This record gives sequence, C-alpha cells and structure tokens, in this order.
Amino acid sequence: MHGGLGWRQSHFGEHCRCSLLRSSSHTMGGSWLTLALLLHCAKLGGILAWRGQCKPKTSCKECIRSPGCAWCKQQRFLKPGDLTELRCSDAETLRSRNCSEGDLINPQPIKETLKDSELQSNSQNVVQLRPQKLHFKLRVGVLQTFKVIFKRAEGYPIDLYYLMDLSNSMEDDLENVKKLGQKIFTTLKNVTHAVRIGFGSFVDKVALPFVNTGSEKLKWPCPNTEKPCQSAFSFKNVQKLTDDPKEFERSISQEKISANLDNAEAGFDAMMQTVVCQDQIGWGNAMRILVYASDGTFHTAGDGKMAGIYFPSDGKCHLNTEGFYDKSLDHDYPSVSHLAQVLSANNINVLFAVTSTHFELYKELSKLIPQSLVGVLRDDSSNVVQLISEAYQKLVSNVILDHQEAPFGLNISYSSHCIDGVHSSRQRRGECHSVKLNQQINFTVTLSSTVCLDSTKVFAIKLQGMSEELQVSVDTHCDCYCRDQEKQSPSCSNHGTLMCVTLWVLTRSCDPEHTGERCECQWKKDKSTALSQDTMCWQTNSSQVCSGHGSCECGHCVCRGQRKGQFCQCDDTSCDRHNNLICGGKAAQRDAVRGHVTSQCVCVCVCVCVCLSARVSAGKGTCNCGVCECFANYTGPACQCSSFRNKCQTETSVECSNHGLCRCNRCHCQPGFYGEHCSQIEAPCQEYLACARCVTSSEEEDVHRVCNRTCGAVKLIRIISTWLPCADTKTPFKVELDSRDGSILLFYAHPAGNVDITTVIILSAVLGVVFLGIIFLGIYRLILEVIYQIQYWKFKKKQQEKRCKHWKM
Repeated sequence: MHGGLGWRQSHFGEHCRCSLLRSSSHTMGGSWLTLALLLHCAKLGGILAWRGQCKPKTSCKECIRSPGCAWCKQQRFLKPGDLTELRCSDAETLRSRNCSEGDLINPQPIKETLKDSELQSNSQNVVQLRPQKLHFKLRVGVLQTFKVIFKRAEGYPIDLYYLMDLSNSMEDDLENVKKLGQKIFTTLKNVTHAVRIGFGSFVDKVALPFVNTGSEKLKWPCPNTEKPCQSAFSFKNVQKLTDDPKEFERSISQEKISANLDNAEAGFDAMMQTVVCQDQIGWGNAMRILVYASDGTFHTAGDGKMAGIYFPSDGKCHLNTEGFYDKSLDHDYPSVSHLAQVLSANNINVLFAVTSTHFELYKELSKLIPQSLVGVLRDDSSNVVQLISEAYQKLVSNVILDHQEAPFGLNISYSSHCIDGVHSSRQRRGECHSVKLNQQINFTVTLSSTVCLDSTKVFAIKLQGMSEELQVSVDTHCDCYCRDQEKQSPSCSNHGTLMCVTLWVLTRSCDPEHTGERCECQWKKDKSTALSQDTMCWQTNSSQVCSGHGSCECGHCVCRGQRKGQFCQCDDTSCDRHNNLICGGKAAQRDAVRGHVTSQCVCVCVCVCVCLSARVSAGKGTCNCGVCECFANYTGPACQCSSFRNKCQTETSVECSNHGLCRCNRCHCQPGFYGEHCSQIEAPCQEYLACARCVTSSEEEDVHRVCNRTCGAVKLIRIISTWLPCADTKTPFKVELDSRDGSILLFYAHPAGNVDITTVIILSAVLGVVFLGIIFLGIYRLILEVIYQIQYWKFKKKQQEKRCKHWKM
C-alpha cells in the first residue's frame, strides 16, 4: 500500500496548496492559521514521503521511468474528479484499486543470453570467459546483476616480442641476447606448447639534439670507432614473431650497436609501432607479452619540439619494407596516456626490464599502464630469461575484469569471488590475485541505467591482457505501447472506434457516415451536400482542399503540422531565417519587446513560499503567415539587422575607425583593414614600404612635398629608434592607426650609414676589455689605498703608545 500512500500524499499536497493560498489572502489574523497549516503539511508530508516509494507522474512514459512505479491504462479506472496521477503507483496498490492485470503497465528488466559457450582448453578453440554475448532491456534506476566466469586455460599460446635499446651502453647486453633465443623458448615451453618470439630494436629520432647529424657521425655514430656500429634509427622490426628459435637467433646475430647523444631513447615510438603494426609484427590470438629492455630513460610527447617536430603521434603503423619506422621525423613521441590506451586496446602485457638506476622511474610509469610489470635488469642482461619467467607467473596469476567505453548513463560495478577467500563487492573493476591454472573465478556484475537510452548501446567487458571479451548490449524501457480499441466509443461521439497507439496517443476511426475530429460531423448520402461542404474549404485560385495541408471536416479545414489559417494557407515556419532561427528568434510573448520583468510565487507544503522573478528576454520578430513581423530596433527579411550602432563605435565614438561602414550594428571594413572596428591593417609592412622608403631617402624638409603622391594621407612621424618592427635592409618603420580619428600614422627613423659589423664587434670587444680593465684597476687601487690607510693608522697608534710610556718613565 505504499504507492497508495504516495497518491494520498499527492492529494494532500494539492489540498495544502489551496488552503495556503486561501489563508494568505486573509488579514493578519489568518497568518497564525497559515503557519499552523505549514507545520501540519510539513509533518504529514514527511511521513507520507517516508512511507511512499513511487513518485506519481502524469503520463505513462514518465511513470515507468520512475523506479517502483506501474501505470494503469484501464479506460474507466479514474473516478470523476480524480487526477491523472492516480494511474501511477506501485503495482500492488493499483491492483488493490481494481486495476485489471491486463491493463497494468509494469515492464521488468530483461536479460537475454545470445552466446554462452562452455569453458574449454582445446588448443583449436580455447574459451576462458563466459558468457560471451548478452543483451539487456533495463528500467531506469532498477539494478540488474549477472555472473561472469573465468578459468585460465592450460597451454594457452604465448607471443613474446623482445624490444631492445641498441644505444652504445647496451653493447654487452646485445651479445648476451643473441644467445638467449633457445633459453626463452625452453622456459616458456614449460607452461605452454605454443610459443612464438620476435625481436625489435630502437635508438632515437635521427635529428638534433637527439642524434649527431654530422655526415661522418650519421654513418658511424659510436664514439669508439673500433667496434662494429650501425647508423641510428627510431625503431626497426628485426624479426617477426616466429616459433623457430634458430631463426630468431639467426635474425638478430647480425645486429650491431648504435649511439645517440642524450640518455633518453625513442622507446615510446618503438612500443607504439610494435603494438599497432599487427601484421608486420605477427601478433596472434595468444597471450601477448612485450619485453622492453633498456638502461636509459624515454622521450615522451612534447620532446619532439626540440627537433622541430610538432605533429602529435597518430597511432598508425608506419613501417617500410625493411622494417624501419620511416615517419619518425614527421610525428612527435606518443604520450603516456595514448600509449596506455593503445596497449590496453590491443591486449598487450608489458615487462619493463631496466637497470636499477631507472627502476623507480619505470615503476611510476607502470602505474599508468595496465597489465605492466617492472624488473631489474643486470648490466649485461644475463638475467632476462629469469625476469620473463617471473613476469609471466605474475601476469597469469592476476585476473582483472574491467569494461571499456561504457555508454553515458550506465553504471557498472563488480563483485569478485576469489579462490583465496578474498571477496569484494561493488568495485569499479573485478580483481583477484594468486590465481592458478584451471582455477575458476566468479564475478558478479551489477548494471543499472540512470537515463533513457536513445538507441541500443554496446560495450565490452574483458580481462586485461587478453583478447577474449563479453559483449553487452543495452536498451531501456522508456515508452508505453498498447493495441487496445473501443468500438462506438463516447470519445468518438458514439459513431466510431477509439484506438490506442501509444499511451496516451489515441486515434479515432469514424463510421462511414461520420467524420470530424470526434466523428461529430454527419455526411449525408447526397453528394451535392458533401460537395457544398468541401467548397467551403477551397481558397480562391487554389486547386487543393485546405491548400493541400489539411482535411476538410464539417466544412472547416483541420490543418496539419504548423499550418494555420482558414484554408491552412499560413505556415509560421516558412519565414526567412537568420542563424537558423525563424525571424531571428521568437520572443516568449509580445511584451518581451520591452523586456519586462515577470514574477511568480509558489507555496508548497514546506515552511517557505518561494517567489521567482525573471526578465523576459526580447526576441527579434515573429512569423506571421510566411512574413516576418520585426520588433522595434530590428529590420530585414529575417529581422536579422539591428538598428543600433553601438558595436561599431570605438572608445572614442569613432565608427569603424573611419575605415568601414556600419551595417546591422557591425563594421564592414574597407579593403586593407580588418577587425571588429576595422582597427587592424592588413600587411602594413608591405603596404607602406614604398612610402617608408621614400621618406627615409628624402631630406627632412622635403619629405611631405616629395612623398605626397606615394604616402597620400599617411601622417609621417620621425622618431629616434634603433629597431622598428617593419624594415628591409635600409628602412626601419612601423604603422599604426590613430585611435582618435582612425588616421594612419607612419613612424620612421633614418637608418645609420653602412657599418662593417665585424669592425663594430672588434671595436666593442676592445673597448669593453679596456673599460673593464680600468674598472678593475680602479677597484684594485682603492683596495690598496684602504690597506695603506689602515697600516698608517696602526703605525700612528704605536708611536703614540711609545710616547706615553716615555713620559711615564
């Protein structure tokens, strides 16, 4: 009966509002009654709100969007005087008020399993996650849960790509890695029968300040010329993923060390290309592991600007036929977030095998990249196989279930049921640790919608570092549908059938001898009578009934859509538009022209009456039968033109700086000028160069006479300056507009004669040395003088002391 209490709350609230309005109209004596009513309303309203769960709505659509509510569509469910809101309550309350089960609209969340293959470890068809595809139809605010099961299959294939830093300091590491192919295969074969490994290398972008671009250094960048060395490069795919350890060792046996200038490397470039170049690397349907081995740091987004590389990384594959990344000088290094997103989207697990010097740096980086680990690499990489084995065990023992790109309005949470007895509920993601092979992990996913979805939304739930995923599609129950009909309905004047399309959108089908909106018009069998009624719906010089935009019923036009008028001849949406607004935008009402203030006070069952006031914004015009009727201060076919001129005036009240015309309160500039007030000159240095050259090449007293034709109305002002923004080899000048009247001012300075810059530099250096020498000598002489004075003072003091002793004796 909670819903019933909710309805009584609605009735009681209406009663309270009426009582409050009546009491507020009385004199001072009624104020105590008003206060008592407010307190009573607040108390009882609070009790009802506490008991009620469904919030009543006035339409079926809004009702089913409210959690806990149902709608009764029964035709005669309401009694005379009842509010429409009584149709909306909880299902039990509606049944108790004699709403039949067939007339009750109370949609429930629906779960449909589209694909749910059994878990299996068959090497030809490995299934580790179930179900694989679900569809839900949710109600807003109602939770829906479902289970997800995971069991890691034994013998799941492994693809391992070894990405190595080939800078000069990694020379001994390279020699060891060349011999490790068979060891890596043997180690991974202990956990799976299908292993493939590949190899890639990186140095840095071949551009200053990252790499020495001298011709000799490009060919042989290593500082010790006796060692084998290759030219620097950003990334190279040396060996595609292969299941042959001999082929792996053979491919990398010819690799040589290289060198760059700084300690940071192009590791992010290499990782991005390794991930996105799926075909070239050969990634398959397997557990993908990327081993990143380096003894240096990494460049990230923004560093490329030091070499003049401004375009960001596009996240696309750019490997040429030889396996080199050939667009490294066109695109900047990737950002950490971009790289993390690409790694996660392609299910790549990362092992950063780095030296102890940079362990903390890569540990912080690992926190930003999902499914990544950091291991300490020995100086010669001799422990890399051990690191790979330990990393694999950690990666397979950590199970993290998460979703990607959940649609707006959907809330998703996870409850984890782990083997070790650790359970968590309603977390942002599901997570279990120390999971072994063939151990089943269960997750409970809770799904809810806070809004009505406009279409079917699809998102994926997947395990980090794996390609398998659960695809979930979601719809929402947000509309009411019915196919009911009532013959000889009173709503059809008892002369037709009332049919329901959507609640409550009704259509009427009249009997053959009746027509009209409610079948109120009777058509006689006499065709002449029918024709005479049709003629009343024909406009002069028109060939169609109701201008083709309506139907003639009982001799009157019933217009469709936005049409109006006696013959549906007027269309208030056909007026000219400005900024896609009819007549520049309609005002709320005619009084809006004056922008008057409206206010409204509302008293509800609380102890406060709230009064709201707002200024109605003025529009520009209204559309009347295809023609714009503009409000004051607006003209034009779409009322788009304002008669004001304030936006054309500068601070000194000059319109358009005297270099344009004010039209529709906007400056239209003359050629050569631009800006809101035409206060900017287009290419002033080029436009007035001839004038400046004439001025600076003429004698001062003859400037205005000689340059009158070249400069025109330009005002010439000579200043003393050594640098001006506009200048060629001999003519420094600048051009500005006078803010007072918009006149053009040309400031110029006669350039000094040609001076040998080398002579100037030498003389300046010599004079500077001489000047500094004089200063140092002066300081030195001053210090000596001070020392001499101190010594003289001490001497005088000793002499005085001797005289005093002599007199005492």
